[in-house]
Amino acid sequence: MKQLFVNTPKLTDPISGLIVSLLLIIFGAETAQAQSAGMGVIEGTGVIVDVVDGDTARVQMYSSYPVEAAKLQAQKAERRYQRNYDLARIYQLNGPTTATMLIRVANIDTAESVHPDAHKNSQAGRKASDYASTAFSGERVDVACYDVGYYGRPICDIQSQGGDWAEVMIKAGYTKYETEYGRHPVPFRHKRLVNAQENAFKN
Repeated sequence: MKQLFVNTPKLTDPISGLIVSLLLIIFGAETAQAQSAGMGVIEGTGVIVDVVDGDTARVQMYSSYPVEAAKLQAQKAERRYQRNYDLARIYQLNGPTTATMLIRVANIDTAESVHPDAHKNSQAGRKASDYASTAFSGERVDVACYDVGYYGRPICDIQSQGGDWAEVMIKAGYTKYETEYGRHPVPFRHKRLVNAQENAFKN
C-alpha cells in the first residue's frame, strides 16, 4: 500500500524513537509497529451500521475525528491523482458523534455482490456478504486505517469481539490474504493473516 497519511521521520531521529515509545504506551504494540514501518495510522471506535458486502462496511464512529482525518487524506489523494472520489458519499460528517465512513477492509477481496455491473455479482459474493453481515452487523468495532484506496475509501482493519474482519473472512474461505498492493503493514497482523490463509486453503 502507498503511504497517504503522514510522513514519518527516520527512526535514527531521537524524537522519532520517543514517538514510537509513546505509541507503544498509548495505543499498543500494533500501532507502534505500523508507525515504525513508516505508516500513518488513523484509529477510532464505532459501530457497524451497514455491511455492504464481504469486504466493505459503513461504520458510525463514536468521534468525528477519524472520519475527518481520513477524509482529509482522501482529499489530498483526490487532488494528487485528479480523480473525483464522491467523498460526500464515503465520508458523512453529521455531527461530533454521528460521523460515518465507508470502509474497505484491508488485504482481502471477496467476490462481488453489489457491483454496479450486475454481471460481476455472483452467488459466492452474496454468500460472503451474508456471512460478514451475520458476523459483524451492529457490532461495536475498533478501526485502524492505513491508506486511502483507488476509489477514495479508507483501507482499514475492523476488529470486533468476534474477531478481526479480514481474518474471519479468510478463515471461512471467502477470500485469500491479498498482497497485490502490499502486505499488511503490521508484522503481527501479517503473520496472522498468512496463518489464516494457510489453514483455510490447505488443499
